[in-house]
Amino acid sequence: MLSHPSRLVSSLFVVVVCVTGELSMVGMAAFAQDASENKEIRTVVAGYADAWNRHDVAALANLLTDDADWINIVGMHWRGRAAVLKGHDVYHRTFFRNTPLDFTDIDLRPVTQDAVIAVVTIKVGDFTPPDGQPRIGTQDRLSLVIAKGPGGWRIVHGHNTVIEPGAQQFDPVNNSWDPAGKAE
Repeated sequence: MLSHPSRLVSSLFVVVVCVTGELSMVGMAAFAQDASENKEIRTVVAGYADAWNRHDVAALANLLTDDADWINIVGMHWRGRAAVLKGHDVYHRTFFRNTPLDFTDIDLRPVTQDAVIAVVTIKVGDFTPPDGQPRIGTQDRLSLVIAKGPGGWRIVHGHNTVIEPGAQQFDPVNNSWDPAGKAE
């Protein structure tokens, strides 16, 4: 019948790879938000910076879902909008009351048609937390999960992390650090 069964297997493999690739592209297109939704999502992200800089907890409330979670820079986990607002309110009335925030990069990654992950690079101004040790401005990375609901796009989850400058040289993905522990 078939003089070269391996050719049939190879041909089937190519067909499967092509079909899988096409389905993947269709799937990703289904997750893509249109331009107006992308603008709405970016408005939510920018709204966080605006609320922070005005120390306006009421404005922040409008950006969050009722069941929002927040993990702050030192690992405190606040569950629910009321807790997230209380944490921000107390800190903005005290040691963040004069601390500016500036978003330097916003990267959006659609997860589904109604959910996006925003990874935001932030410059945070100087502040002195309750331990009394002044913190000179930092660069942070904020991850936000933003979902579309009946009220539009809202933040479901936030997690802030300080970018430690000294550790960046040891990043095996984004620089020349090798697995043996030596910079190339």
